[in-house]
Amino acid sequence: AVLQPLLVRLNLSAPVINLAGRQRMLSQRLVKSALAIARAPEEIERWAPELTESLRDWRRVHAGLRQGDAALQLTPTLAADILQ
Repeated sequence: AVLQPLLVRLNLSAPVINLAGRQRMLSQRLVKSALAIARAPEEIERWAPELTESLRDWRRVHAGLRQGDAALQLTPTLAADILQ
């Protein structure tokens, strides 16, 4: 009885935790692609699709973490300190 509420809360937080980790991975992927383009502009055709895809995914996850997204199983964030 004592642990059940904690486990329920953890299960509800799991999608947020997973997507926050994905957000970090996408940020790293964005930087990698941007640096590759900056160092070798002649290879932009190689790196541009990864950069575009990563940015699109990053924006979707970012919006979902802030505003909620049913497809990502996220409820909107209401805590002012998190939104800030």
